[in-house]
Amino acid sequence: MRARYAELLDKALFGLVQRGFGMFVFDVVVAISDQAVIEHRDELPEVRKADQVVDRVRDLRRKQAALAHPMSKDPRAKEWGMTLKPEELIRTSA
Repeated sequence: MRARYAELLDKALFGLVQRGFGMFVFDVVVAISDQAVIEHRDELPEVRKADQVVDRVRDLRRKQAALAHPMSKDPRAKEWGMTLKPEELIRTSA
């Protein structure tokens, strides 16, 4: 993503400064087989059964889009590093 940041992110400050991914928060989602058994002492919130991944990614995209809204009242909007505009979210989603 860093190699293509100019294509993925809009410029800031009236188009004078190219934004990058330095303050970007990455969400990790790991898919395992539906039949697999997870044996771990601690919780692994990023690990999901394959059939749960689609819903998790949709949830993350919805939250990110809501935080990017300038009128967002969610307290995380100021703490989540960099937020994306909806059109940037589409360009950066795999």
